[in-house]
Parts: sequence; C-alpha cells; structure tokens
Amino acid sequence: MLRILTRWYEETEEYVKRAAYSKHAWTTLFVVSYLENFLSPIPGDVLVAPLAAEHPRRKWFIVLFATGASVLGALTGYIIGHFLFQSIGQELVRLYGGEDSFALFQSVFEKYGFATLFVVAFTPLPDKVFTVLSGVAAISLLPFTIAMALGRGLRFYIVAYLAATYGKSAYTFFKQKFGVATFVFAGVLVLVLIFSYFTVQ
Repeated sequence: MLRILTRWYEETEEYVKRAAYSKHAWTTLFVVSYLENFLSPIPGDVLVAPLAAEHPRRKWFIVLFATGASVLGALTGYIIGHFLFQSIGQELVRLYGGEDSFALFQSVFEKYGFATLFVVAFTPLPDKVFTVLSGVAAISLLPFTIAMALGRGLRFYIVAYLAATYGKSAYTFFKQKFGVATFVFAGVLVLVLIFSYFTVQ
C-alpha cells in the first residue's frame, strides 16, 4: 500500500512539474497551492520552482499568485474546521494522522500565538491539519490569515528566488538536501519562538 501511495505521489509530482511548461501552468499552480492547505499532499513549491526557473523575471508575480491561492486554501481549511468539522474536517484530520495534534496545537498556540501559525505556514509541517484545527479552535481570523500569508509568501519567495537564480536544479537541490533545509527551518522556528516569547511578556 505504501509503495502504491509513494508511486502515486511521485507520478503526480512529476505531472505537476511538467505543467509549468504547458498552457495550464497558472491554473495548475492555483489548484495545487489552494488544495495544499486542506487536502492535497503535493506542495505548491513543486510548481513554483520550475515556473520561476522558466520565467525568472516574473518570480514576484508567481510568488504573489501562489501565496494568494494558498491563503484561500488555508481559509477553506479554517472554514471546514469551524463549520463542518463533524461532517468533513474530522475525516481530513484523521486522513493525515492529526487526531492527536489538537491538544498539542492548542497548548502551543496559547503560549506562542502568532509565531505558531507562521511556523506552520513556513515549514514543511502538515499544515492542512493545522488549518482545520485552527477553525475548530476558533482562532482569530485576522492573525491566522496574516500568518499564513507571511509564512507561505516567504517560503514561496525563497523557492522562486533560488529557482530563478540557479535554474531548474533548485527544486532538486531542495529534495536532495532536505536535512539542510530542515535545519534551516528549525533555526527559523527557534528564532521566531524566542521573539514571540519575549514580545508577549
């Protein structure tokens, strides 16, 4: 079963990357970036990288477009959690193994607030679980939206900048050097949480 899912993911990822060179590039970018936040395991970065490599002068537009779609997806996840948790949200959370995450998310959010949402949006954490749980917890919509926009926007910009500067190999580099990327994300996590801790005292 795991092998089938892995093969499906790899084939879908390759299909999404190829869409960067087709007339459906922007539609695919919107759909992938939108669904990433509450349903799909395919991250928007998969298409942001080849699109930015193909159109380096349009990297800012690519980032803004993907970020806008991503924020809409995050808001959809929030709405599902807030209004439709029993009928839809619960199944989505269970699908991605987040049934035990709610209490942890609530306690971390109560302590670090905005920083928690930013880190969820910026890092490769399973954000689709947290967008739904944010709606369940009825987190204030304004900081939720701002955190999602800043976290996703910064992540997409880093990917787009590297792809526009270094070409199509940038996304491959990210995949091959995942440990390094994780270390960087962890460093950002620590800095943001420290900043949040001292500013809420």
